[in-house]
Amino acid sequence: MGWIFEACVESLGVEEARAFLGALQEQLITSSRPTGLEAELRPALEERLAALGVEHYVPLAVRCGVERYQAWDETNTDATPEARQQQIEDLYRLYDVERFGVAARYILYRRTYFGRSAPAVTEAFDRLLQGMFERPGVRPTRMLELSGLQATLGRPEDRLVLSRLVFPGAELSRPLEVTAVGERDRAHARVVVTSYLTDNQSQDYRVREPIAPSEIGRLLRLFLGVGLPLKVASGQLYYVVLNREDQIVAGICYRQPEPTVAHLDGIVRAPSLKGRGLSAELLGDFCSRMATRGVRVVSTHFVSQDFFGEHGFRVDRRWGGLVRFLKDRPA
Repeated sequence: MGWIFEACVESLGVEEARAFLGALQEQLITSSRPTGLEAELRPALEERLAALGVEHYVPLAVRCGVERYQAWDETNTDATPEARQQQIEDLYRLYDVERFGVAARYILYRRTYFGRSAPAVTEAFDRLLQGMFERPGVRPTRMLELSGLQATLGRPEDRLVLSRLVFPGAELSRPLEVTAVGERDRAHARVVVTSYLTDNQSQDYRVREPIAPSEIGRLLRLFLGVGLPLKVASGQLYYVVLNREDQIVAGICYRQPEPTVAHLDGIVRAPSLKGRGLSAELLGDFCSRMATRGVRVVSTHFVSQDFFGEHGFRVDRRWGGLVRFLKDRPA
């Protein structure tokens, strides 16, 4: 009878299938004279509904992708981490795993690249997946479990694969850092994701959310210093760019008026860094971060049209100012 449940979940989706199967279960329970088939169906239905309530359903597409990866892996035992990840991404596209949501992508990686990892890694990954199941409205990049998973990875190449899992489509040459800030409990801790930029003079920078009000103040002073004063308002969000001396030398101010829309109020960099391509790198980083949140549109004011036009922004009659349409990516 397993194929009946599989077909139901695959065709309806988990939530609708749960509702449908729950209604069927209630009907079977209230049946005064169940047939042989109904009597056989009852315990199987109860078992499947219980499973849907405690863990992720693994779509058939993911299971097929895992099987094909394992067959490939057996004949490519000396493949590099980059080759292994490329194989996973090819399978992700081949089986259109994206349609099953964020968790399916993480499950695919858990059962392929990280499937043979040390127990500490697989256990940490399973805790992350369980956290994603229990708190579906929270992005993985906001979960302490992601920081815990990264901490178990000793090899830089494994950390880079994890970073590309979390930020698909981003041009990453080095791993992201996922850090818990504040109290180490779900109610009070924050998770901050730090990415890295390199300008055209090979200078490195770190990009992250501000972790203290003083950093927001330093960023706003930077805007003011270049003649772009911004008013502090409710709903404003920021990213800061720090150099090797931990000085804030660039940053972004934005708002997210809708879950799928981000409005870029301003991008700034220190005058001394003019001509180094830092603003372009920062803009690319920002759009990658927004895409992982499910943002589809980034809008901005009709200023610096030449700069934004070089990076995918254009005038669109449905929007004021300039817009760039992002490809949907998991978070």
